[in-house]
Amino acid sequence: MSDALNVMQLATEAATVVVAEMAKSGWQAVREAMIQIFRRGGEETARTELQVLDDLRERLMAADDHAGQTLQHVSLQLAMFLRRNPSAVPQLRSMIDQFAGTTQTMERVSLSGVSGSQVVIAGGTASAGDFRYGAPEAKQ
Repeated sequence: MSDALNVMQLATEAATVVVAEMAKSGWQAVREAMIQIFRRGGEETARTELQVLDDLRERLMAADDHAGQTLQHVSLQLAMFLRRNPSAVPQLRSMIDQFAGTTQTMERVSLSGVSGSQVVIAGGTASAGDFRYGAPEAKQ
């Protein structure tokens, strides 16, 4: 059971990096790293797994899927791959270390009972036209 949890945790961590890079200029470098990882399962496996990633990216970019759904799909894909190819674990960890510093992740936020209101969540200052909202400045 512990091994299954470790595999899922690693797969989720890697999926976070992969999905975050799907919409950024770093996608090609992450994609190349994933090709090398998937080759641990053989060339046919690499082609199949990469096609799944490419399809998920296409859906994400076309707004047919949102990042949370894509993250779940990639997490499960990677967990299943790692269960079949445990020798890929060190290489996947290396990919996470290499790209995690360039990936910005957002905290998960849940809202309930919100009606007649607008909620703005931003990683920095949000602005639209003349409207500008940012975190209060810290007192010096």
